[in-house]
Amino acid sequence: SVYQLANILSGETLKPSFVKGYDASFSYKDYLSLTYFDNSIQDDIVYDNTLWGYKNNTADENIRGIEISASTPTLLDRFIMRVNYTHLLDMNDESGAPLYNRAQNELNGWLEYFYDANTIASLNANYIGERVSYGDMSSGNYTVWNLNLTKKYSDHFDMGLHIKNLFDKEYQKNMQIIKEYFIAYKFANALFTGLSIGTIISIYAPLNPSIYSLGGVALALGMLVVARMYDRLFTIEWFYRITLFVELVLLAMVLYFLSSNISYETALLIYIGYQLTFLFGSYLVRAETIFLNQTKILSDIDSFKQIGSIFGMVASYLFYKYYDKLTNIEQVYNIHYPLLAVQITVIFFVLKSFTFPVLLILRSSLAMILPLSEPSTEICAL
Repeated sequence: SVYQLANILSGETLKPSFVKGYDASFSYKDYLSLTYFDNSIQDDIVYDNTLWGYKNNTADENIRGIEISASTPTLLDRFIMRVNYTHLLDMNDESGAPLYNRAQNELNGWLEYFYDANTIASLNANYIGERVSYGDMSSGNYTVWNLNLTKKYSDHFDMGLHIKNLFDKEYQKNMQIIKEYFIAYKFANALFTGLSIGTIISIYAPLNPSIYSLGGVALALGMLVVARMYDRLFTIEWFYRITLFVELVLLAMVLYFLSSNISYETALLIYIGYQLTFLFGSYLVRAETIFLNQTKILSDIDSFKQIGSIFGMVASYLFYKYYDKLTNIEQVYNIHYPLLAVQITVIFFVLKSFTFPVLLILRSSLAMILPLSEPSTEICAL
């Protein structure tokens, strides 16, 4: 499609797809048919969810299934009802990878009204069963309704008026990362780090040195467990959940510190909180690189992180100089108020960075199509 051509992966050239296959059918008059099909698709055009663009699948795709169609005789001299059901038995490529956004079950129904031999109005219901999207996320099932009116003027020319998705059904919501908000999040996150960098020494003062050794061992073991779970965690959904969890832990630590006094217990809990956030440090860096795998985006992220860190450290320096007459603990306590404001901003940008945009949606619309054959279902796939 034109949209696919406009969103090709950098360095890729889309080739046409070819389908080879066979089918075997059994039918009874025009009322009932049963078909088995086995198709192989070469160079299918697929969407790369990590690099954000279309490309050809280098592996041949195999699709096998059965199709059942039924139709009634003409009812009341003007109406015909038709139904079509498809069940896929196999939908993987030759490497064994699943084909995303392919429904195993699909059901279509039509109620057609023949005003005359050349004018047909129809109501169509299209049910799409549950599909699997990138990251093994289920996109659920849905049903859309369509209205069609076709007028045949000659053997070579007909005109159609269509209302697609009559009830404005939204479907297939996949989580994506909004680059601009994510960059703003990384800036605010680095600003928090730069602003808080001088607080740790004072907060950790009551702790015994042995705590750091035990904490280091626990951190290493925890990171080992997380690393062994990478095959499950490398989805955008888990990236979002863990990112939000880490920032909520930091928010809780700021609130806890503001509501307590400096003590061994406070220092220990703050230390445990930071270790908990460090637990996912390697994962978050790797996930960020995978899901934002574009040189320009990664460059912008790292640039804004450094800028945010510099701003934070300069701000903390000026803050401590301004409150130079206060004790260290008082200074650290007071700086947690701007830290609270920054961390709330950080969480705001996290929530804005990850979203569920509607990827496949046909808003109710009127469309003129020339020429047009019998009413059909449009299939949109990423």
